[in-house]
Amino acid sequence: MGGAVELHRRRMRSTSVLSLGGRTISQRQRILEVDGDDSERFESLRPSSSLVEVRLSMGLSTARAYPFSVSRENGVSLSVGLRERWDRSVPDSLVGRSGSDGAFREVVASVRGYRGIPGPGYSNHVFAFRASV
Repeated sequence: MGGAVELHRRRMRSTSVLSLGGRTISQRQRILEVDGDDSERFESLRPSSSLVEVRLSMGLSTARAYPFSVSRENGVSLSVGLRERWDRSVPDSLVGRSGSDGAFREVVASVRGYRGIPGPGYSNHVFAFRASV
């Protein structure tokens, strides 16, 4: 279960977006036998977990698309996303241990650029680049 709020600011030649969201995740793990039934021989140490996730993303774009264009043709798009997830149900002794704690932090940044050039056909051709970190 979760939700998000987005704020958009549209200008004549640029668009910016700010998004804040969160959700809860409930997981239940089962060990199955070959026939698909629940295993009576093996048991998971933590059969259920409760995760909370918060994310924030920001973006700015000056990329433009024209009538009959196949893609964006001119401009730059920048975006940054931050996300953190933590496991509320993990015991203190297992916090930060790989395979036990489902928590993580993530930062993703991306830049894309477009430049249209004339060419044969009904629309311009495009030189584009993209980089992500």
